[in-house]
Amino acid sequence: MGRTERTVRSRLTRRWIINVFLPIFAVLIAVDIALIVIIHNTVYDNLTSSLYSRAEVTAEFASGYISKNSETFYSNVKTLCEDFSDKDRMEFQVLSPDGLMLYSSSGFVSPFPRTPVDFIASLSEESGFWLGNDDLTGEKVMAVSRTLTDESASPIIVLRFICSVYNADTQIFQLALLSVSVIALILLIIVVIGTYFVRSIIRPVTDISDAAKQIAQGKLDVRIDKQYNDEIGELSATINNMAKALAETDRLENEFISIISHELRTPITAIQGWIETMSDPEMQNEAVIQKGYSIIKNETVRLKHMVEELLDFSHLQSGKLAMTFGKVEVLSEFEETVFLCMQKARAEKIRLQYADADDIPAIWGDRDRIKQVFVNILDNAIKHTPAGGTIHASISADDKFVTAIISDTGAGISAQDLPNIKKKFYKGHTTKRGTGLGLAVCDEVIKRHGGELRIESEQGKGTTVSIILPIERPENLEHTTQIPIIRP
Repeated sequence: MGRTERTVRSRLTRRWIINVFLPIFAVLIAVDIALIVIIHNTVYDNLTSSLYSRAEVTAEFASGYISKNSETFYSNVKTLCEDFSDKDRMEFQVLSPDGLMLYSSSGFVSPFPRTPVDFIASLSEESGFWLGNDDLTGEKVMAVSRTLTDESASPIIVLRFICSVYNADTQIFQLALLSVSVIALILLIIVVIGTYFVRSIIRPVTDISDAAKQIAQGKLDVRIDKQYNDEIGELSATINNMAKALAETDRLENEFISIISHELRTPITAIQGWIETMSDPEMQNEAVIQKGYSIIKNETVRLKHMVEELLDFSHLQSGKLAMTFGKVEVLSEFEETVFLCMQKARAEKIRLQYADADDIPAIWGDRDRIKQVFVNILDNAIKHTPAGGTIHASISADDKFVTAIISDTGAGISAQDLPNIKKKFYKGHTTKRGTGLGLAVCDEVIKRHGGELRIESEQGKGTTVSIILPIERPENLEHTTQIPIIRP
């Protein structure tokens, strides 16, 4: 067992004991104590009721002898005492009003060391009760006394019934022991189940902890075996998916660095080469210089575009993208972008067709960012459409949204690449030059306007991009804001 596993087991065991075992233990102990108290009270109440009942029945029977003469009365009472049927359960004593024992069902008559408490109570209240240790034997007993009176309410004799509570206490002890045993068995079962439960989650939790530490150290190829179809299994699957996503992001970032290095090196190399060529006295002619100027200008524009994309990317990574909102004549911006791109399309021998639109309302947004999106989408369409192809650009509006649609007859996007095409760094399987950041930035800009960048494509047939923007200003936008970027 490794140190991590021991630590996890110790923590889980401690938490299980505190949060599960101790509350259950306290409840079971409380229930057991309450049960023992109920058993004790029930047994003693039954015994007390039995003595009182026996005393009342005997007193009622003996009261029938009161009308007879004294000698006959005492003779009958003596016979009643000697013939007592429950001698094995209790002792029946007959006492004089002075506290002297006259008769006993046990046949043993002796003076009391002290006057019984129940006898004293019965003289004033007709019946009395006492629970304590017998003065002669020291045994714990229970006694009930019942006084018989004559017509003048003067006491004649006192009937006293006394029994040992040893059997009752033994019964209570046995029942208490049984209840304690049941409680102990329940606790043992709980401990066994709890131990099995703790052990059943130690291994997967340890694996998850070790895997998380390795992932934090950059080992993104680590995976956790999913052993259970429960919350632990779901957590394992989630961490595996996270590691897979991080590995993919890491791969894309590495590819991005490689692409950026190549993309930056290419124009810089071209500019450097043409500067050296134009500086060579032997190459000093107008045609070469003009071509050099043209290439340097084009490569400088490319560098500027890449730097702008990198700047926007840095804003995305830092969590803020500066945007200034206001009323935007989106039709004017779209048409201007289309006409600016027509010359580039014409140079690539691509037909860029624009369908005129009227009555397009102004929207609330960032004019520069919206135009940036239009330029980026049209530039991508030109880049991926072969010579002789066609690009269609149109814009329309309904009651709530303005939709700009740019479709081309280019190479299209594969079904494999389409779901990821708007992710940062993702370039798919295209060989076209670019940083892989443009669509990610465009998608984020449109989202911050409360709109949607929708891309539909079929490989070999072309791509259609719909830029959907709300006409009314979203409630959470101000005139000038910095919109936080929400990362997944």
